Order: sequence, then structure tokens, then C-alpha cells
Amino acid sequence: MSRGYGVIANLAVEDEGIVIYEYGAINLNIPESSNKDSEKDGLLTFPKAILIEPEIRIKRRKKPTGGQRFIEKKIIREFYEPVIEAIGIGDISIENSKYEWEFVPIGEALVGRMALRALWGIFEEYQENDGLSEKVILIS
Repeated sequence: MSRGYGVIANLAVEDEGIVIYEYGAINLNIPESSNKDSEKDGLLTFPKAILIEPEIRIKRRKKPTGGQRFIEKKIIREFYEPVIEAIGIGDISIENSKYEWEFVPIGEALVGRMALRALWGIFEEYQENDGLSEKVILIS
């Protein structure tokens, strides 16, 4: 069962150097933050160079017939701390959605909690899918 809040982010711009996502926060428990039309009025802007690649491990497995096969496994790397650091030094720019209801102080900025969830979802899906997703939806 859902707790009634989440975030929706759409890829707006992607070129060789920069990525921009539009996002909107949703909280059905607070009437001012319900965002019934799924309006995406916040912006997440960051350079492509900041995206973290997954770690690839290749394991050798023996077959019962005596041969061998190689299994490739993706390991999702930690991205929470690097994202927080990048926000603090200004590499990641965030324009909060007007539907944000909780804010976290990072450096000198107040960042919406759903903006952080959207960024973490974008970074995680980038590692899982080997590229940026057109749409990221995280509902709790």
C-alpha cells in the first residue's frame, strides 16, 4: 500500500555535456502538495560527467561438461554521498517544485526531499539501464 507521496521526473534535455530533468512532487496527504495534474515545475540540472558508472564483475563458472562460461554481473555503486557533495559545491543545480513540503539543508541551499529522491532514482536507473531514463517515477 502506498503512503501517498512521491515524485515524477521527465528528461527534458540531454546533450553531450548537460542533463536537465523536470520534476514534480506529489503528496496526497497534504492538500497544498497533492499536485493532481502531475505538474512538473521543478528542475534538476547536472553535467553528464557526474554520472557514476556501475562496477562490472566477470565471473568464470565451470560447466558440468568441463567447459567454462563467463557471467557478467553489475554492481550498483554508492551514489548518495557523491550527489550530496555535488549539490553542496554547485555541480548539481536544483529548482524546487512548488509542491515540495519538506526541505533538507545542503550547504547554503534548502533542497526538497523529493528532488533528492528524484536524483537518486535517476542515478540508480542510469546504472541499472546503462543510460538515462526518459521518465522516473518513485511512489512511496
